[in-house]
Amino acid sequence: MVTLNSTDIHNLRGVGVLVTEKCGDQISIVDVNDVDLHNCGFRREELIGKNPADCFDSPDTEKDAIIRAQKSVEQGKASHFTARLRKKDGTPYAISCMVTGHFDAERDVFQYCYMSTVIDYNDPSLNTFGRTDMMTQAEKMTGSASWRYSKACREFLVSKNFYTIFELDPDIQVEPRLGEKLSKAETDALVNATENCLQTGEEFDVEYSFFAKDGNQRHGSVSGEAERDETGQITAVIGVVRDLSAQANLQTEHSMFLHAAKIGAMRVDFKNEVISLSADAARLIGEEATHMEITLQDWRARVHPEDRDKAYQEYEDGLSSDKTVIRLYRFRHATGTWIWFEVRSTTVFDHDGKPTTLYATLMDVDERVRTRRKLEINEERFRDVITYANGCVFEIDATGHFTYVSDTANNVLGYKPAELLGKPTNFLSKMSEDRHDKWLEKLHNDGDFTLVEQKITKKGSAEDHWVSVTGSAIYDKNNKITGFQGTLFDITERKLANLKLLENQKRLNDVVATAQGWIFDLDENGCFTYSSNQIAFFDDSDLSIDRLRGKPTYVMAPALKDRHEEWLQAIQKSPDGIASDIRLVSPKENNEIWARVHCAAQLDDDGL
Repeated sequence: MVTLNSTDIHNLRGVGVLVTEKCGDQISIVDVNDVDLHNCGFRREELIGKNPADCFDSPDTEKDAIIRAQKSVEQGKASHFTARLRKKDGTPYAISCMVTGHFDAERDVFQYCYMSTVIDYNDPSLNTFGRTDMMTQAEKMTGSASWRYSKACREFLVSKNFYTIFELDPDIQVEPRLGEKLSKAETDALVNATENCLQTGEEFDVEYSFFAKDGNQRHGSVSGEAERDETGQITAVIGVVRDLSAQANLQTEHSMFLHAAKIGAMRVDFKNEVISLSADAARLIGEEATHMEITLQDWRARVHPEDRDKAYQEYEDGLSSDKTVIRLYRFRHATGTWIWFEVRSTTVFDHDGKPTTLYATLMDVDERVRTRRKLEINEERFRDVITYANGCVFEIDATGHFTYVSDTANNVLGYKPAELLGKPTNFLSKMSEDRHDKWLEKLHNDGDFTLVEQKITKKGSAEDHWVSVTGSAIYDKNNKITGFQGTLFDITERKLANLKLLENQKRLNDVVATAQGWIFDLDENGCFTYSSNQIAFFDDSDLSIDRLRGKPTYVMAPALKDRHEEWLQAIQKSPDGIASDIRLVSPKENNEIWARVHCAAQLDDDGL
């Protein structure tokens, strides 16, 4: 398993390094060193995120060789290929390339690492990649090192990367310094295993850990086997050191992620009818956070009675398929409460097709299920509100055609939902095609619409009907509008009442104007907020209709200034208002007229 990091990538002198990441069937470049950039002529930003085939493939590229190398890596074996490629400017070049991979906790490849050198285009061979250099680079890339301990001269030889892994000075003898890095127990185990291998030829693998200079803990293993001469006699022990820090850190992170996500692991042994739970799984069901076992019978007994038959049947069905089975049921926590869990399981079969083991994950979805049920209740209430308020819910596509209409449409629009599906919105509004296109364009620009009032034709009614429409855009994963969803309510009664009110207001204004009267509104401080028309007496003065708003009444009636507050309080206290004869003075020529003024207070719900 490779532990090549970003620093390693950019420090590989003379070797081009390219790292790609696998996501489903897609492969994209995630890192590249300067050597590879020099070889291909691209800039880093031109490659990151791109498929290598789109950047380097030429008509002469043998894609099968690259695919075979990738397949070999997926099986846990480093591989090699030669290929003819093209540079950014189109000129051809050839490489000799070694491929390794990064693996996740499930032992699946998620990254490929390509280490390459440029070779003669007409003679693709490893003529510039020497054996010693290749071994050194391979050790660095795989996080490994080699060593040999001679039986005859008791000499301990190590490769260059051995010093790197253990942070040792290559100019100082290895054995004592290595003993300082490892614990006494690990050192004794390594020495004893080496001596035993020299005597018996028994292979060994000793795990180690130590704290590096950067403060991080390193993990790995030292393995060894006997080296024999042509007569079969053991002459030395040769071995490999593997730096497994990245895998150990990945396993730790994996455990932390599972813990944070409230996920535990389970394994069912069918032969013994026992379920083994990880520490996280045990914690989720309220037990001590340690690996534990529980019988199948005890597990079933803790499943909620209302869910037990369904869960058991889904469990039995899953034993006849190698597909992942998802089950959702309530399980009795150690505290006695019921918790919703989601169980995802996969069954392993023997060569006769009989199930031997079931592997599963246990996820606490209690909050999610209860929240979803609350949403379902709220949605039901919302539908009730829509029905009670004489409204309906709808969806239209990007071209303005109905794709969904709730059942309440029959009450509001007179049409059954099936009669509207596929119809354009101007089927109801009777908009012209041009106006409909402009309306759609505005929707796409604004993204939403609020309290839009629209006159429609209701099926089975000869009268005009009005609806209020509110909605918002529906976006896909690329943030592109694919349609709109919203609600509409029948506001015909309110609209007709408003139209009648406006008509009556106009008639009143006409009557007042004919009688040389004047309608106005005041705020709570006695300042003008509205004036229906102009009194000719004040034309060409600072009290003309366009300059009156915000000014107090006594600018027109100076004598009222001292009694202004008293007058306002009298109006507020009188349920029918008060009528007063007030002298109005024009500031233009100091002329005056008398006017009969009737004022009544408008009160809010609190009587203020």
